[in-house]
Formats: sequence, structure tokens, C-alpha cells
Amino acid sequence: MERHGCEGLCPVYTIIIAGNGTVLYEGRANVKAIGTRQSHVPKAAVIQLLERFRKADFVSALPAYSGAYDAGDNVLQVGIDGRLIQLWKIAA
Repeated sequence: MERHGCEGLCPVYTIIIAGNGTVLYEGRANVKAIGTRQSHVPKAAVIQLLERFRKADFVSALPAYSGAYDAGDNVLQVGIDGRLIQLWKIAA
């Protein structure tokens, strides 16, 4: 997921959660932690997160939020086994 900022003081960052549980974060502006951080979560937590996206029918909800606020561009990608499954770009 990426947030690209806005006209104000919106946060600018990237966070990647890999299937093996590796979490990569890069804070660029208007965030508490500037710079790159790496952590790890259990693989089961990654699977649970993907399942929650599926159960919430997240894809269907996106058009209702697109353009609803001034939050800059937000990008959410979901990929499995190195293949991009979904890409959403939500513009303010």
C-alpha cells in the first residue's frame, strides 16, 4: 500500500507485507517514522489479512470511496506468488 500525500499534511509512505510475513515500511513525509523499517508477522496473520479482504468484499467497496476526500493518490496492490492479483488506485 502506498499513500502519495495531498495538498496538506497527509502522510506519505509505503508498506509491503510479503506472504512469508516480512513487513517493509518506508516513511517519506508527515509520518512519525521517516526512513525504512523492517519487521515480521506470522504467516498465519498474512493469510488472515487476505481472508478479511475477501470476506469484506473490499473490491466492491472501493468505487464508493474513490474521490470522496482530499487524501492524494493511494495505491493498494494484492499479489500472490509474485503475480499481481489486484491493483487499485484511489485518487482524491
